[in-house]
Amino acid sequence: MKFLLIIITLALLVYILIRPILKNNKPRKKPKDESIEEMQECAYCGVYTSANEAFLSQGKYYCSKECMQKDTQ
Repeated sequence: MKFLLIIITLALLVYILIRPILKNNKPRKKPKDESIEEMQECAYCGVYTSANEAFLSQGKYYCSKECMQKDTQ
């Protein structure tokens, strides 16, 4: 009986010491991408395009050169 209590106590001590190590080894979640791009609506067809990719002409944004040419005709 005494031997069983010693084994249980040692097992608990090992568990208490190893548990924090096992918790830290979990894969961490990747942070969300914080770069949010501003979207602009095409003045001709209404498609939304990122401001970096949109074409700007006479204060209006267009999704493509074709839309820009069609709107200015």
